Amino acid sequence: MSNSAEDGVLFEMSGSESYAELYKRAYPEMESGAENNDFRHVAAPMSLLDEGYTIFLVESGEQGRLLYGRDGMENFIGEVLLRRGEFQAVVREADGRFTKWGALAVRI
Repeated sequence: MSNSAEDGVLFEMSGSESYAELYKRAYPEMESGAENNDFRHVAAPMSLLDEGYTIFLVESGEQGRLLYGRDGMENFIGEVLLRRGEFQAVVREADGRFTKWGALAVRI
């Protein structure tokens, strides 16, 4: 999560619309013509992604939203509203504790 999760347009969309757009950007279909995958907003660890779960982080102003779903663009489940930077702070805290124990978690 070293890239900005800022996107006012996505933030203002409904949860299901924003999730579908983020999913389409991160995992474009072959015939979409997209040149690259856009993983800027993906916030799920590989273990969850491997199980079919997807979590996206979008921020705007002083707010953040975690949008989550399973097995594809049409399967939006829900969202959690946060303060801007709150998700990153929690991950850094956990990473610091893992590093203290000799294990490396996630770098943001």
